[in-house]
Amino acid sequence: MAVADGLGGQPGGEVASARVVRQLASIGPLVESEEAIRDALDVCNHAVYAVADSDPELATMGTTVAGAVVVPESLLAFNVGQPGVRRLGTDFTR
Repeated sequence: MAVADGLGGQPGGEVASARVVRQLASIGPLVESEEAIRDALDVCNHAVYAVADSDPELATMGTTVAGAVVVPESLLAFNVGQPGVRRLGTDFTR
């Protein structure tokens, strides 16, 4: 599960965030470790740069992303940029 939000004030934020979400969705089933998350985010970063390089109007686009991956016995959380994945207590109110 992941949420991406384009950088405010920059053209193409919605393009960058959509690209990251689609990329993570396609990779998601293969992500089972911290290293795999880092690799997936690196692929996303390259995908956003590839789109930006192909269109000068999108050259400054960017996005933040936050998410979590459930693996046996663990929950792996990640974030890039401003959002953060907050720790949830057992009552899910924090």
